[in-house]
Amino acid sequence: MSSIAEADRLYEEEKWTEAVSAYKNCIAAGLVLTNEQKSNAFFGLGYAHHTGLKQPDAALEWYSKLIDLKIKDCKTAAALNNRGNILRNRKELATAIIIDPLHWKRILWN
Repeated sequence: MSSIAEADRLYEEEKWTEAVSAYKNCIAAGLVLTNEQKSNAFFGLGYAHHTGLKQPDAALEWYSKLIDLKIKDCKTAAALNNRGNILRNRKELATAIIIDPLHWKRILWN
């Protein structure tokens, strides 16, 4: 079984496939409990799919899960940015523009 620390280490080493598996194992085992752990795991999954594995659909799923938690941290801000970039690249500008301003204010400054 994977630990959060192991998943974070794999992420830092840019071992994307292994990090995704480790984070998903931690989530399935109920090891992702605190907001910090959720933020690290969900962002790590989004970033691994987005940047490392070039799977934007999976990245959007994990970035959205993190954004929906409304955790006030830099990983949520980065998830908003990355999600907006994916949507912009898909020419889904209306969706990208609507999401970011509303969430930035509500999540980060309330």
